[in-house]
Amino acid sequence: MTLKDKKALARRFIQLFSESKVDKAFELLSADFHWVTWGSLPFSGRNDKETVRRFADGLRDAFEEKPVWIVDAIIAEGDTVCVECHTVGDTRDGFQYRNHYHLAVTVHNDMISEIREYMDTQHCMALVASLQGSA
Repeated sequence: MTLKDKKALARRFIQLFSESKVDKAFELLSADFHWVTWGSLPFSGRNDKETVRRFADGLRDAFEEKPVWIVDAIIAEGDTVCVECHTVGDTRDGFQYRNHYHLAVTVHNDMISEIREYMDTQHCMALVASLQGSA
């Protein structure tokens, strides 16, 4: 797979996820996929594909309209694709979620095997608090 192909794969995952085509997006993830989120959020740590899917489904249901992920920049070297992106979405309770991310996407055997996510964890914690009714 060329670097161009790897970048297209990462972009396609984000596009499908943003369009709420989660089944199709998850077809791009390897069976041993892991998503790593830094910080002390309730979902921080190294999570497997099944755990990420449950979390994604629950989170999407909290939004009036599904959050949109927008790719701002993308570069690749070796097996790593770095994606700078941001999201825009409003929860059913009116919280305006506007976060910025850096995703380090590892591509192995033509599939995404890992995503390491860096974001504004304070803004994400405000989202979590709003969903728990304490914001």
